[in-house]
Amino acid sequence: MVVNRSLATTLLLLPFLACGKSKSDNKNDAETTGGVTGKLEFGIASSAFTAPSTSLALAALTPVNSSDYASAPFKATSILSGAPDEFTIYVKKITLGGSQASGAIVNVNVFEDKEGKPIRISGSSVDLSELFLVKKCYKGDGSPFPVKEGESCECGVDSAGKLVKKVDKTDEKTGKTIKACDIENMTKPPTGLVDVAVGAYTTLQMEYTTKAYAKGCLSGYFRATATGVGDTTLPHTYCTRSAGDLFEGGSGVNLAVFENQTAEVMEVPLSGLSAKGFDTKAVAFSVSYPIGGEIKIEAEKTARLTLLIDANRLLRFETSVRNDQKPVVSGWPKTRPFFYSTTFRDSSFVFIGEPGEIRGYKWAANACSGDNTSCTGSQQPFYLEGWLTTIARKAADPFLLNFMPDDDATLTTIKGTNFSGKMDRKTGSRIQTAHPESYVKGSDGSIKMTYLLDDKIGTVTLPSSPDALETPVSGTFKGFQNLSGDITLERKL
Repeated sequence: MVVNRSLATTLLLLPFLACGKSKSDNKNDAETTGGVTGKLEFGIASSAFTAPSTSLALAALTPVNSSDYASAPFKATSILSGAPDEFTIYVKKITLGGSQASGAIVNVNVFEDKEGKPIRISGSSVDLSELFLVKKCYKGDGSPFPVKEGESCECGVDSAGKLVKKVDKTDEKTGKTIKACDIENMTKPPTGLVDVAVGAYTTLQMEYTTKAYAKGCLSGYFRATATGVGDTTLPHTYCTRSAGDLFEGGSGVNLAVFENQTAEVMEVPLSGLSAKGFDTKAVAFSVSYPIGGEIKIEAEKTARLTLLIDANRLLRFETSVRNDQKPVVSGWPKTRPFFYSTTFRDSSFVFIGEPGEIRGYKWAANACSGDNTSCTGSQQPFYLEGWLTTIARKAADPFLLNFMPDDDATLTTIKGTNFSGKMDRKTGSRIQTAHPESYVKGSDGSIKMTYLLDDKIGTVTLPSSPDALETPVSGTFKGFQNLSGDITLERKL
């Protein structure tokens, strides 16, 4: 089987030097407050995998009773999820929260821009040329790239070891032609540096614009009960289209706008869907990331902090064929299809240092009722598929697990991360704590993984690690809604 792999994107946003105000309104507190500062190395890592269109389903599970469930491709009820080809978010503010040597609680702006500056992600490359002022480039082996006088390091280095140049691109917000990095040819993204006031910081808050922009297609099969999507014996492909923008598209959009079309850049609400629909008037979306422990900024020293964005199920599409849902926006019909992204908050994480290996696994499961750990003997198991991303520190076991089903419209049983969160009333930040049995190795080589969603806990148990590429490993799970069953994981990234 041919597998199309997009290597994990590693981007270092080493925020800019405090050397006076920029030509834009980019600002940080080090520019205006003075005082003793150190340097922060701020990294962003992004992972994405796109399955080949000729092989949408995972290798068949071990048959239980019905070959219809054991070998048929996964069929969604109304939702498709996957990784976008392109995704652009706009950052308005980056703030570190913590304390100074005196013990006083402080919030220090690392970056601020009124309109928001873009981070453009495409595969393993990222264009951050508009985000920071001073950048530094690195070779493929990680050593500094010797930038000559008159050269620009805005766009990183390509596979041939040469500096990437800017080319004409269409701006997602305005539709106008602008100069942007040729990210398709970028192999090693640039970095930047920023001065930050000396102190110990425990939280990172990112303020994004509510409007993000995505481009890509999602493919999959649908169950017979998902009326209105046509022939379920063949896969359906839906692609982003500017005519279907949620903020601008109105109420007349139907499935034909998206199906079997060429993907276009379109607006996607970053804040996702709530019980009241989308807030189309909101302009900002903030996420506060608790830092595990604290990161210390010391005078004349550099510290590193990494923000991870798991893009593997960041783009979602709702066919809107269900009768149980409310209209997306008041006045719109229930049957309006739309692209959206409800998973950004739970698909982005912060940790100290630089990430080790990022791995991605396609999983498939037969779920059945009861406390049984297998669906053997069950007459009608419910077949599910999804994605698991794991992130490890260097030379260590995974410290983060993120389970995301492809379609959780009717049966949410395997979904969540290995972190639980509680609000700190003093600081107002959400403190995330890893479950003590997040990733446990048994003496016999078995693996037990724990995932959490709100107040619910689920587990996956495997006889061995599924790390070998394209070699599925089967085990069992206990999930939500009193469901358990068989599960198979196959490494794809």
